[in-house]
Formats: sequence, structure tokens, C-alpha cells
Amino acid sequence: MAEIPLLITSAIEPNPNQKSLVMVQKEERLIATKASIFLWASLGQKKIIVCDSTDHKILEKNDISLLKKMDIDFEQIKLKINDDDIISYGKGYGEGLIIDYSIKNSEIMSQNDYFFKCTGKYFCRNYETILKLITEHNLKTVFWRLFDRSFDGLDMSVIDTRFFFTSKNFFNNYLSKVYLEKINKSIERRLLNVLDENLKPSYLIKPQIFGISGGNGGSTLELNLGDLDESFPSWVQT
Repeated sequence: MAEIPLLITSAIEPNPNQKSLVMVQKEERLIATKASIFLWASLGQKKIIVCDSTDHKILEKNDISLLKKMDIDFEQIKLKINDDDIISYGKGYGEGLIIDYSIKNSEIMSQNDYFFKCTGKYFCRNYETILKLITEHNLKTVFWRLFDRSFDGLDMSVIDTRFFFTSKNFFNNYLSKVYLEKINKSIERRLLNVLDENLKPSYLIKPQIFGISGGNGGSTLELNLGDLDESFPSWVQT
């Protein structure tokens, strides 16, 4: 499997009236998103696409030049999603539009069948281990359960949409139907049926996700879950 691109989804200047959104200042969101891009670069990620849904570019020319000196293929694209649609149908709908737009318009993604997706302002500390797992077992899609206090701990019906691995075909054929459905219900819950129907249940190493949550404005806290860290509920396509 060739070098796998990473798609970072971003919303630098969201509507401040959006439900459950604390971090609304664009400067804060811009700094946090920039930080995540450079952290991904420091982890050795060689193909990075960032797509912003509020018509913003994240990095300046000098930032991009620095990445090029590190032999990183970087691309930033943008679109403007209607604020009313996000308020009506939720952030999952907006993220679905970003992924769909990126698949159709990113030059890097046009040259690759598979991609990682990570929500802006986050990164995965054990990315190298996750990547090795996927390549050694030739996995085609991987999703993990979400462990989050706001969803009552390890709720077996909640999916972690912050970070996952999939193919353009799987997104277009299955995921987009859920992401782009115009209904204001949590995407973390609505993905369950499509994953149960099309992927195999499994237990894999848990991604160590760290970053800043736009919802509460604070840093994420990844708890030590003991044996679960090495065998965490997930779905895979082989």
C-alpha cells in the first residue's frame, strides 16, 4: 500500500450560534489547527490535505515551504458551507460535505484510493503503530468505538469519527449516505448500522487521540484503559 494521505477537516470560523460550540474565536481555532498539522508532520506523515469549510486557508507560504523542505506533500483546499445547514443538520453533515468535496477536488486524494481522516485540532500519538497495523494486515477500512464522558463512557453504539481509515469507494458507497443525510442526529451514533452491515467487528490497538475540542474548548484527556488499550472494540474491512 503506497504512502497513505491524511485528510484534516477544519472549520476556522464557524457560526457562533452553532449548538454545543465553545471555541468560536477564529484565532484560537487557527492556532490549534496549525499546531495539529505540524504535529502530524513531526510524526512523519508525508501526504497531508487540509480542507476548511469556512473558506479559510490555514497555512501561509512560509509554513508550506517549511513542510516542503521536509519532503511533505501538502495541499490546502477550501469551501464555504451554509451556516444554516450546519445549525439544522449538525457538524457531522458539515464534515461529510468536507470529505465529499476533498475526494472530488484534492489532487493528492485523486492519486490515492485510501486515506486517513482526522478532525482538525487533533492528532494521533501512536500513529506509527496504527499505520503499521493497517499495512501489515492489509486492512481496507478501520473505525473504532468512542470512549468519551459526554457519551457515557464506552457506549457500544457510539463511533469515534475524529480519526479513521477508509477508502474513497467505501465513503462514496456507504458512509456518504449517512454523513449527508439531512437529519440533526449525532453522526457518532448514526454510523453504527452501516458499519455493522458492511464491516467485521474486531479488537485493535486504540488510537491515542490528543488535541483541542471545539465543542468544549479544552484539551482531550486520553485515559489509560488497561487491557482495552491493546484490544479496543472496532470494525475492519479486509
